[in-house]
Amino acid sequence: MTKRPLIKGPLRAPLSEPWNDSYTQAPTSKDEVKFSTKRTNVPVVEITHEAFAQPFLNPPIIQERIKDDREWRIAQERSKEQEAASSSQGR
Repeated sequence: MTKRPLIKGPLRAPLSEPWNDSYTQAPTSKDEVKFSTKRTNVPVVEITHEAFAQPFLNPPIIQERIKDDREWRIAQERSKEQEAASSSQGR
């Protein structure tokens, strides 16, 4: 087997990182981006499925459906009463 020449030349040892001035923080690498933000106490909030209103339900439409359902049930009861009255008269 013949060795092919490397395009960028022979292999080299990795470059050493500069010494960090801090004893408490690890040195960052050249390719690492570090964001440091001031930590604040975040209040803990318990979330349940009942805590949020359902965004896809439109209250006027729901009220209209309830009204239509109530009217339909009343009409069904009236038709049953009329059928019962007509069947009792036919006997």
